[in-house]
Amino acid sequence: MKKKLIAILLPFILAISSAFLIYVSTENRYHSNQPFDMTHEYKLYIQDSVFEEDLLASCFNIHYNANSDINKSMEQNIRDIYGEDLNITSIDGMINFLNSSGNTLRDQYPYMAYTYVNGEQTYSNKETLSPEDTSGYHFFIHIHFDENGNVSLENSYNFALPIKNAYYSLINSLLTFYDEETNVQQTIDLITNKDFYFALSEDCAIEDFLYATGYYYQVDYEVAYLSQQMDTILLSFVILFIITCFLPVKKFKTIGFYQKIFAIPVEILIVVSLMFLNFSASIITNNIFHHSADAIYLYTFLAILFIFDVMIAKDLLIEFNMNYLHKRSLCFKGIDYASRYLKSLDLSEHNYFTLAKFIIIGMILLIVLVFFLGMWGIIWYAIIAFIIAMLALNSVKRDYKKLLEVTSQIASGKFDTSLNSDLGIFNSYKNSMNAIRDDFKTAVDNAVKSEKMKTELITSVSHDLKTPLTSIVSYVDLLKDSTLTEDKKQEYINIIDHNASRLKNLINDLFEVSKASSGNIQLDFMEIDILSLIKQALLEYDHLFTQKGLQIKLTHDLDKYILTLDSQKTYRIFTNLFTNIYKYALENTRVYIDITTNENMVVVTLRNISKNEIHVTEEDLLERFVQGDQSRHSEGSGLGLAIVKTFCELQQATCHVHVDGDLFKVTLRFDTTFKPETVKVKEDIQ
Repeated sequence: MKKKLIAILLPFILAISSAFLIYVSTENRYHSNQPFDMTHEYKLYIQDSVFEEDLLASCFNIHYNANSDINKSMEQNIRDIYGEDLNITSIDGMINFLNSSGNTLRDQYPYMAYTYVNGEQTYSNKETLSPEDTSGYHFFIHIHFDENGNVSLENSYNFALPIKNAYYSLINSLLTFYDEETNVQQTIDLITNKDFYFALSEDCAIEDFLYATGYYYQVDYEVAYLSQQMDTILLSFVILFIITCFLPVKKFKTIGFYQKIFAIPVEILIVVSLMFLNFSASIITNNIFHHSADAIYLYTFLAILFIFDVMIAKDLLIEFNMNYLHKRSLCFKGIDYASRYLKSLDLSEHNYFTLAKFIIIGMILLIVLVFFLGMWGIIWYAIIAFIIAMLALNSVKRDYKKLLEVTSQIASGKFDTSLNSDLGIFNSYKNSMNAIRDDFKTAVDNAVKSEKMKTELITSVSHDLKTPLTSIVSYVDLLKDSTLTEDKKQEYINIIDHNASRLKNLINDLFEVSKASSGNIQLDFMEIDILSLIKQALLEYDHLFTQKGLQIKLTHDLDKYILTLDSQKTYRIFTNLFTNIYKYALENTRVYIDITTNENMVVVTLRNISKNEIHVTEEDLLERFVQGDQSRHSEGSGLGLAIVKTFCELQQATCHVHVDGDLFKVTLRFDTTFKPETVKVKEDIQ
């Protein structure tokens, strides 16, 4: 805790110490330079024509204040004192003249005493000055206006003051007014028979008098004095700079008090630092000349600012990088925000409001920069605008390149390309590109699949048609043998008949599934009880199942399941499935048929144990000419399940096949809400 407190106070301790050393040093120099002859300098000043004009202008101001009536307006007082016939131009000119001369008398000559004598009446700002006693003054000046308004001057040192020339100049330049509307030139009524006395008491320091008039800037001794003082101040600040450079800025930044200071945007700190360097010299100069005890407070304040400026400059030199600018720079944050905002624009929308907003913000920024920096503001504005434009352009180019790469990859057939990154102004096209990619992928997959199916169709049809046809041709050739017995001929005829029936069924199935796939098929919808339909199909296949020892287990949760379907096509669905079970189910096993309802669905599930291991995928089993027995030793055509799937889809039903080891499962889902446009007369199939 003590170390933290010392760290907080260390810069302030250094600042106070430096200020005290500067104060002591300049105070010693101030006292050591008293031998300069100030009398000579102020004599030069009071003999100058500017001083004479100031005195004459002060006479008119004093004369007005002494003779004006507080109950009257300034315009009326001017007419009473300086002429009743004065026009408005002359009145306005006198108001400006009296105000200006009053400010000069008050601000530049606060140490000077004056007395106005009008007969028996006197008017003074300090003590009443008497021409009989001119001792005790640095200077004593008497200005007299005679009955004609002419002026004369006397002074305690008999200076040769060309008062008349100054008076004529004052009358011509400030007391004569020209009215452009009436082309009339007027001169006010001059002061007559009046005396004015001006003096500077020896109790007042001459340097204070010269400082108030502003003349001290032109005095040679001032420059020498200032040079001596600045040597000490500059040396003190150089030493302070070296000491500050060794301060551990990183440790200071861990303290909350300094964290707030270092958190101020770097532009503000730099501007404040430059302003400090700009006006600190003049402030120090003014306080050197008027050396007082209050100067130590100013030196302390300037030393504190200087220490923090050095610490900030050191931090900037050490920590300067892009991350530093991100955290500390208002310009960088503004540029980053503007570029990101431009990047986030959606090209699919109208951006007129955004464009107008950017133009307005840019105009305000330009006005502010020009107001504070002039021509440099325009240069900085151009630099900032260029950086924003370049960042936005580079961002758009990067996003466009990403979009172009993805488009090229999709065009080359790489449909797995992801487009999840931010594309800035092209974000509105991201979803479209993803959709195009998916559609292309689907189209290509379908095309490949269709081509594969065509190849398989040709191969399968060729094989399945060739086998029975070859058998028929072979046995026909055998029947031509005249030596055959009647029993042998009958055997060959039966074989030919069997293969012909097989060929006929294959062609019929192929023709039917082709018509269904192309949509060229007529469906006759009616309301049927699907439970009765299944029982009727089972009755037809009962003797076949009995031959193989298959036990049918039919379960259902309702007595009736009324659905709107084509009875013949639905009957064909179940006969194909039962045929499939008869051909491929393991002998002497159970076959389960379950009928259930699930919300708006009637679900029919058939399960049996396959006698052969199935190596075909579940999806492929539903395709044409695909058999679970890939050796094709069975007499199946591979169209049974394909017909089931097609007839289900035509009636808004679904067919799913699931294989789990030797378990073969088919699930049919019929929608109870399906209502086609044309429904025939209701009839139940018993």
